[in-house]
Amino acid sequence: MKNWYHRYFRLLSNIANSRWPAIGWIWFLLLCSCGWTGFWLFADLRLGGELLLPLLLTLWILIWLFIRLVFNFHPPLLPGGSGWRLTFRQWWFYGKLHGTACLILLLISGCLLISLKLATVIWRSFG
Repeated sequence: MKNWYHRYFRLLSNIANSRWPAIGWIWFLLLCSCGWTGFWLFADLRLGGELLLPLLLTLWILIWLFIRLVFNFHPPLLPGGSGWRLTFRQWWFYGKLHGTACLILLLISGCLLISLKLATVIWRSFG
């Protein structure tokens, strides 16, 4: 697996030859979620459904990315053909890599949400 990160980044940036790069979708998802969450934190009138749209959008994009990754990597659960490429060792490696990336994304978004909440509390204490 010489230069595995080049191949992995190329696969991640253009999953299964999709029309839009996956990195762009992830950034779009992050911006939409942060924007809606910021609106929900700073809004004076909350009706209770403001976070439903970013949660549904997040779920839809994560499911879409997972399906694209599954069909790109050709796991043994799918019918044969040109598949059956990855050994268990490679599966474990890519699983750890994706898990680490997901944890980092969750930590960053969690820190962002906590800082937004603290900024809201401090802002409202002055006014």
